Amino acid sequence: MLELIRIRISLNENVVDGRPIEITIAALSQLVKEGKFDHIGLSEVSANTIRRAYKVHPVATVELEHSIWYSEARSNGVLATCKELGIAVIAYSPLGRGILAGKWKTLDDVPEILKARQPRYSPENFENNRKIVDVIDEVAKKRGATTAQVAIKWVLDEDEHVIPIPGATRVERVEENMGAANVELTKEDFQEIEQAREKLEVIGDRYGGPQEKLLWA
Repeated sequence: MLELIRIRISLNENVVDGRPIEITIAALSQLVKEGKFDHIGLSEVSANTIRRAYKVHPVATVELEHSIWYSEARSNGVLATCKELGIAVIAYSPLGRGILAGKWKTLDDVPEILKARQPRYSPENFENNRKIVDVIDEVAKKRGATTAQVAIKWVLDEDEHVIPIPGATRVERVEENMGAANVELTKEDFQEIEQAREKLEVIGDRYGGPQEKLLWA
């Protein structure tokens, strides 16, 4: 049975739960040898941490947030490092926790928990940040797809080692999300989205506060 151990990184890039990453991975490696589980995965870590961990034991996956709304893994070397080492990237929240599905038109549509905990959904940032959704929606209409499908397809086409894992609470949403694999986007479509991403900058941290410091450790 395949199991995945996700390692939560502490504030210091050099340690996991107070220990150097090498020591933690060595301990997990021993558990792999004992047959306790099969693979080791990391979550929200830097390219440097990935390389250090990989020297001790192969890393199967790296989980991180990746979407049209948030793509820092492109610029900080994490996607490239994972590709180089043959590590699958598990991209969570490819729909930006819901906004990229195009269903939330006003701040009142956003769940209170997101407005309270996610700076990008705050009253001062929401109107600016949802502008990119209009662009995605226009691309979707041209391709006979939904806004959510285009957003997921963008992640699917990032690279072959990147695997989006959209969430859903209803069967019809799961079916809609699965349909993203059949959407055909042109080079011009991707260029249109990229140009909009550059022009319509998303404002606000992903989490804010102490949690933000846990990212890319």
